[in-house]
Amino acid sequence: IPDDDGVKIAIPHNRIKALMEIMEQAPGKVGIWARFTEDINQICAALKKKGIGHVRYDGLDTDPVRREAAKQRFLSDPDCIAFVGNPAAAARGLNLQVASICVYYTNSFDADHRWQSEDRFHRSGMTGPVTYIDLIAPGSVDRRILQALKNKEKIADSILDDPDSWV
Repeated sequence: IPDDDGVKIAIPHNRIKALMEIMEQAPGKVGIWARFTEDINQICAALKKKGIGHVRYDGLDTDPVRREAAKQRFLSDPDCIAFVGNPAAAARGLNLQVASICVYYTNSFDADHRWQSEDRFHRSGMTGPVTYIDLIAPGSVDRRILQALKNKEKIADSILDDPDSWV
């Protein structure tokens, strides 16, 4: 977060520590979603420091060729354990069926981003179930964001379950 002079100030938190614990215990590949570029920077730096092979998939300014290369590396390279992405950048047309764990480092308020990012792991060729983990910092807005997403899902389900409400 920048201060009044525009100097970035790191705010200590335990998300990276929690994520690294998940990575150490992960039985296979892990997809990590983060909403903010700075979060993705920190995640990638921590993975690099731990020697964990990973790819980054974010930002509209990322070259499509680099995105495709990142996706292919995650899918085919046994040494590439983590896919770190922004759900808005990776929302559609991306198949990541090799992951067994999906971590939401930070969530978006956009329910479509959540649903689409979950769907990236449920594709043809899946080899087992996917475990979803939301990192929720105590005393933060995280729990409210997650609850809002669940409420949006309930509303969408109730509309789809009642065809009479379509008219």
